Amino acid sequence: MRFLRLLFVLTLFTLLNTVSFAHGSSSVSDYGCRIGDAVYTQYLGSTNFWGTTYKVYNRNGQVYAIDYSPGEQCNYIESNDIYDQGSQCWVNNYVNPTNNQSGASYGTYVHYTVDLCNVSLPLDDYVWVLLLLVGGVGAYVISTRRITTTI
Repeated sequence: MRFLRLLFVLTLFTLLNTVSFAHGSSSVSDYGCRIGDAVYTQYLGSTNFWGTTYKVYNRNGQVYAIDYSPGEQCNYIESNDIYDQGSQCWVNNYVNPTNNQSGASYGTYVHYTVDLCNVSLPLDDYVWVLLLLVGGVGAYVISTRRITTTI
């Protein structure tokens, strides 16, 4: 009986995940450091360089490109969805010590909105096989178990 409950829960979980991940896109707004047509989004910390505080973003972190074409594209920042915040920032692999700009690239501190889209996994195309397999195993277990009732 415990196995059947587990089988039911797994089947229900699979169906709910199939439905919940089938939706289209969403958008995320945050702050980042823009250098050219790229926005670095992983914040590392801040540092002080001769009286000015700079926010430092990870050179190896998540980077989004800016899209200038009409219409929305997945995982790009639209050119009209990026706003200059009026200060500079740095992009580097680490937060620099005070009064040290070694390896840092200057950028513009911005607020952006990026359109995130789900990626279709090949596994999604074979959910029906998984359901048949789980159903077959369930039918086999039910047919091989002797049902006893007590009154």
